[in-house]
Amino acid sequence: MKFQRIASLLALWVALLSFFSATVSGQDWRPLGPQGGDVRSLSVDPQNAQILYIGTSDGHIFQSTNGGARWELVGRVGERQDAVVMTLQVDRRDSRRLFAGTQTLRDNAGGVYRSEDGGRSWMRAGLHGQVVRALAQSQSRPDLFVAGTLDGVYRSTDSGKSWQRISPAGHEDLRNFDSVAIDPQNPDFIYAGTYHLAWKTIDGGLHWMPIHSGMIDDSDVMDISIDPSDANRIFATACSGMYRSANRGDSWMKIRGVPPTARRTYFLRQDPSNLRVLYAGTTQGLWKSADDGLTWKRITPAGWSVIALVLDPKNPNKLVAGTERRGVFVSEDGGVTFRPSNQGFHHQQIMAFAADPENEERMLLVLTNAQERILTTRDGGRSWNSAGMGVAPEQIRRVFSVPGGWWVSLSSGGLMAYDEKKAKWSKAGFVAPSKTVPVARPGKRSAPPVQRPFQQIVNDLAYGRDIWLAATQQGVAGSRDRGATWFEFSAPEVRGTPALSVRASSDGRHFYVLTQHGLLASSDAGQSWNRVELPVPAALAVRLHNLDDPTLILASKVGLFVSEDSGRRWRPPYLPGMFIEDVAVSEGILLVSTQSDGLYSSTDRGESWIPMEGPVAGARFPFLANHRINRSFVAASSTESLHTLRIDLLSAKRTAQQAPSLTSMSQQSQLKPNQQ
Repeated sequence: MKFQRIASLLALWVALLSFFSATVSGQDWRPLGPQGGDVRSLSVDPQNAQILYIGTSDGHIFQSTNGGARWELVGRVGERQDAVVMTLQVDRRDSRRLFAGTQTLRDNAGGVYRSEDGGRSWMRAGLHGQVVRALAQSQSRPDLFVAGTLDGVYRSTDSGKSWQRISPAGHEDLRNFDSVAIDPQNPDFIYAGTYHLAWKTIDGGLHWMPIHSGMIDDSDVMDISIDPSDANRIFATACSGMYRSANRGDSWMKIRGVPPTARRTYFLRQDPSNLRVLYAGTTQGLWKSADDGLTWKRITPAGWSVIALVLDPKNPNKLVAGTERRGVFVSEDGGVTFRPSNQGFHHQQIMAFAADPENEERMLLVLTNAQERILTTRDGGRSWNSAGMGVAPEQIRRVFSVPGGWWVSLSSGGLMAYDEKKAKWSKAGFVAPSKTVPVARPGKRSAPPVQRPFQQIVNDLAYGRDIWLAATQQGVAGSRDRGATWFEFSAPEVRGTPALSVRASSDGRHFYVLTQHGLLASSDAGQSWNRVELPVPAALAVRLHNLDDPTLILASKVGLFVSEDSGRRWRPPYLPGMFIEDVAVSEGILLVSTQSDGLYSSTDRGESWIPMEGPVAGARFPFLANHRINRSFVAASSTESLHTLRIDLLSAKRTAQQAPSLTSMSQQSQLKPNQQ
C-alpha cells in the first residue's frame, strides 16, 4: 500500500516535469510600449563601453551592445518577480561574467547572484537571504569582492564562491549598509556607508572606525568613490549632499553649489578623461562641475531623478544616464543635450488597463512609475498620448472601455468619463430621481427633484443590449441611458451586498453578480434573483467572466472553474492552486494570467494547459484582452509594459496533445489513501 502511494507520487512528479517542460513553440511576443521605466542599477563592461546592463525592480536584466542605442531583455536574476537588482557588476576579467546584489520586497531578503553568459542565466553566489545593496570588486585583486548588506559587510576572496563576515555581528551601528568601496591599490582598505554615516577598515575588517567628521549627522551614505589618481581623495554622497575627503575619510568637507532641494545625491562620478570634471546624480536632476566641485550647473531638467551614470573613457562627451520612471537618456556632447534612449527597454508598471473591443487599436493605460501616468493610443501602441487632465491617477480604482469611450471608477466613489475632444476627464452619472412625487403646497409649484451625483464605489461594469450594469460596494446599479443616470436594483438579494463582478448576456436578460457572499443570477433582467452555488468559498473568488451566454468562468485564488450551464454545475478546477487574475479568449485559444506563475493557454476549453515561454512570459500580467484583428492577445504587465502575444493554434494543439492535463494530475494527487 505504502509502495503504491510512493509510486503514484513519483508518477505525478514525472507528469509535472513533463508538463512544465512542454511549452508552446508557435509564440510571437511583441512590445507595444510605452518605453522606459525605472532603472535601478546601470553597469558597463570595463573592457567595452558599448556593452551596458540595466538592473530593474523585478529582477530583469536588459543589455545594450551599442552604447545604449537599443536594449534587449536577456534574463532575470533569480526566480522571484519582487527581486530588486540593487547593484550590478561586470567582472573586470571576463565580460561574460556578471554579479548582482538583490533585495526582495515581500520578505526583505535577497542575495548575490552570478551569471556566466552575459546575464542570460543566473545562479546563486552566496549570502542567500541577505539584502545586498552594495557590491564592489577589487582592482588590484579581482577575485576579491565586498558586499554591503543590511546585516553587515561580507568579503569573498574566491570570486563569490564563499563569503566571510568582516564586520562584527550584532553591532549597533555597523549595519544597514548602502555603499562600499575598495582602495584600488590596497584591498584591505575598505570604505562602507550606512543609513547612518560612514565607516572604514584598514586591515581587511579586523577593526572598524567611524569616519564621519564633517558630515551632517544621520546622513544616509548612498555612494563612496575613490579618486583613481589619488587614493587619499574620497568622495561620498548622501541624503544630506556631497562630501570630499583628502585624508582617506578621516575628515570631510561638504561640497557646495547644489541647492538644498537637490541635495539628496545618489552618486558622484569623475570624468575618466578629466578628473576635475564631476557629475552628481540627484533627485532633482544631473549636475556637472568643470572645476573639481567649486561650481555646479544642472544639465538636465529638474524633474529627472538620476540614479546612475556611465561615462565612456574613450569618449568623454558620451554620457548614459539611468533615471527613475523615465528610463535611459544619452548625451553625445558632455551633457549639453540629452535624448531618450529606451528602444527595447519596456519596463513601465501598469496598474490599470482597458482595450476597446470595437476598435482594438484603441487602448488606455494607467501607470505607477511614469511622468505621464494616464496614456491612450489610437494606433495599437505605435504612439501614446497623455490623457490625465482632470483626474488624479492615484484616485483611479479601475478603468473601463464603455460603448463610445473611456470611463474610470474612483476609489472615493463615483465615475468619470473622458472627453477626447477636450482631452479631459469629468464626473459622470447621476442617481435617477425617485418615482415618488412630493405633494405641492397650494399656490406653489412643485420643485423638480434634485439630481444627486452617482457616488457609489464601482468594482466592475458590464453592458447588455439596452442596459449598463455596475457592481458596487453597495450592491448592483443599472443604467438605461448609457450611464447618464443610475438606479439601484431593489431586490433584497442584491441591495446592500458588496458586488465584486457583474456580467450580462448579449440580449440583456441574464445577469450574473459575484458578491462577497456568493453568486447571484437573474433571468428576467434583474426583477428576481437566485443564489447559485460556487465551487469555492466566496472569499476565494476573484472575478467572473462569461465565455458565451451559458458558459461562465470563475477566476479564483485556487484555480479556474468553468460552468457550461449558467453555474448549475462546475468542472473540477483547472490550474489548481494558482491565483487566477484574468482570462481572455481569441480564435479558440483560452489565455489565463496568474499572480505568480505566469501565463497559460488552452486550446480545448480548459482540458489541457500549456505554460507560455519567452523572456517576459514569467512576468505578472494582471490584465488581458483579445485582439481579434491580429488573432492575438494583449497582455498588460505590472512591470513589463504592454505586449501582444500571438499563439499559433496548430502548434498549441500539438503541444497540448503531448502534455498531461493539470486537472487530471490534480485529481490523481487527491486520491484517498485506500485508492492509492
